[in-house]
Amino acid sequence: MSQPLCWILGAGGLLGRALGAGLASSRQHFRLAQPLAWDDPPRLQAQLEAACQRFAAQACAHPRWELCWAAGTGTLHSPETALLREEAALAHLLRVLARQPALVERPGLVMLASSTGALYGHQTGGLVDEDTPIAPTTAYGHAKARQEAQLLQAAASWPGQRLSVLAARLSSLYGTDQAAHKAQGLLTQIARRTLRHQVVHIYVPLDTLRDYLFAPDAAAHLRQAMDQLADQPGALVRIFAAERSTSVAELLRTFGHVMHRPPRVVTSVCAASLAYARQVRFRSRLPLAGPTPVRTPLPAGISALVAAERLRYQQAGP
Repeated sequence: MSQPLCWILGAGGLLGRALGAGLASSRQHFRLAQPLAWDDPPRLQAQLEAACQRFAAQACAHPRWELCWAAGTGTLHSPETALLREEAALAHLLRVLARQPALVERPGLVMLASSTGALYGHQTGGLVDEDTPIAPTTAYGHAKARQEAQLLQAAASWPGQRLSVLAARLSSLYGTDQAAHKAQGLLTQIARRTLRHQVVHIYVPLDTLRDYLFAPDAAAHLRQAMDQLADQPGALVRIFAAERSTSVAELLRTFGHVMHRPPRVVTSVCAASLAYARQVRFRSRLPLAGPTPVRTPLPAGISALVAAERLRYQQAGP
């Protein structure tokens, strides 16, 4: 087969779904036989080993392979133990991959998705690009920094040196596929709670600036970076952002315009919110080969999000 074999870990999440759709026409997807047991480390390690063996066997029929780590259960509020389990899972996966002759013998790529907000949490303002030193302020941010270090070390020690790596630092993702059972994602919560005539709780000052990146746009830019690394192998650490900052106040006004009624808001600044900088702007200084994918304007992305959440609400009820 002429297409690469691509394994998306976290294929059911917001980024994973967008990647699956964005890569569908150019990759052959590898799928897990069963969900991963993130809360059971011994079982998780066994699952990853079995999956790597299956992945390597299928990779024999492809010119190259790719693994996208858009997985894990860690968040800003996760305990240290959960973050350490996720780190251990990534380290184990990278070791197992390196033991598969079929993967070592052909070009491969591993992409790791991280959060700009977590990695640059201590920045006090101004423009942040790849030259800006990371400054995590939370256990989650420090865990993401260590995961990036694991990835770069894996590339440096890879047998045969045919592994490319992409450390993708993503700004605040939003989209139409946020899991219904997860109370995360500010834009999704505003849409869901406003549709249900519920109060939206905001835990940061209304002048806080965030860079909101539509998940399909993120997938398109990631695909472009992955294609570039296929042609120019190496290690790439890059920021992926909409490169337009929006205040929470402006965000609420946009929702009011799209939904024809203003969200009902209660503000209460919490200690956790202070771990992130209030007015940081993100921009990449590393151009990618080829035309730049279109960035969806925020009002258009919010309209798509609201339409999807309205449909989900009508189908499932409150």
